[in-house]
Amino acid sequence: MEINTKTKAGLITVIRVLRRLWTGGPASRATLARELELDKSTLTKVCGRLIKAGLIHRVMEGTVGRQGGRRPTLLDIRAAKGAVAGLEIQPDRIRMVYTDLQGQTLMEETREILSSNRKLSAILDTVAEGFSRDRDGLPVLGAGIAIPGIIDPWEGKILRSTPLQVDKAFPLAEEMEQRLAVPVICDNDANCCAWGSIFAIPDLGNRTSFAALLGDLRGSVLSTGFSLVLGGEEVYHGSGYSAGEFRSIFCPEGGDRQFAAAARPREETLPAHTPADTMEELCRNTAFLVNMLNLNAVAIAGTLADERETFSSTLQREIRRNWIYPPAPECPVYCAPGGKHSSAFGAAALFLRQLCRVPVLSRTGYGYDGSLFLRVFGSSL
Repeated sequence: MEINTKTKAGLITVIRVLRRLWTGGPASRATLARELELDKSTLTKVCGRLIKAGLIHRVMEGTVGRQGGRRPTLLDIRAAKGAVAGLEIQPDRIRMVYTDLQGQTLMEETREILSSNRKLSAILDTVAEGFSRDRDGLPVLGAGIAIPGIIDPWEGKILRSTPLQVDKAFPLAEEMEQRLAVPVICDNDANCCAWGSIFAIPDLGNRTSFAALLGDLRGSVLSTGFSLVLGGEEVYHGSGYSAGEFRSIFCPEGGDRQFAAAARPREETLPAHTPADTMEELCRNTAFLVNMLNLNAVAIAGTLADERETFSSTLQREIRRNWIYPPAPECPVYCAPGGKHSSAFGAAALFLRQLCRVPVLSRTGYGYDGSLFLRVFGSSL
């Protein structure tokens, strides 16, 4: 069988092999053929093309089976083929993470944005000025961007963003591709924390339902966003891409505050921790979701991750208080990977995931039809 990446079937076969190595680690040709249900001749041709393109390489010899024979050669993703950038854009700062193709972090950086340069166009120019097309000798192949607000990840558009003062659809991916000269995809910042958690936390793998919370304490106000992963390895965006936009169920009608907890006057010394009444209100809202949706875990990011112990104990108490059947469910709390750069790391993980996303024959769309893979690696194949 000839492998032609210009056909959908041929492209699917190539990406399936690449994705298996990316998600499952090194494997022999025999293992790949068995797990992917490909005949050995097809698998040999696919691996040959991927090795020639520099996308995979031979890494070691496996163990000999019970019947003896030669040691099998194991294949793996060639991490040094290139780098990927993850960018988190906020009104007052930009955070950047660069990873290799296996998701290992190469560099992290934070840049503050002056109050005089907080219009979106000026912020995007600042991102472009700090962007590097080469990282540790590796060419940067593309970028994922984490943005606060309602984001259409398939069209690469900001639909609404109060923090960035965007009140109509803005083609973010298109604008940034012109500035950065590499392929760009984007998603909501809390969703990116979920993508990073799926990638880096083994316990949050296949068929796990969990919530990711991005919480940043700004002054005495906790700015919070949710993301939901329901029964698999896909973030739930909702029909209008607004799933996860959070406002406490205890808030009175009207206003733009996220919490009912009383607003506090500006203090000369900013609090080091989330106010207790805000933390309790957040955990009550989270416990409601955990119990109603039967979530298995919660991943937290931003400054909220620094308060994991307090958040976890308060959440477990609220879960028990709001549950009517014994025993009350346990809900472990994880810290999303990347620390304060969790959204940026998640944006890089999202790009890698979409790069190895297997196309679907019956659906087209950004990432689903293999277009991102072809844009990045098409000339190599």
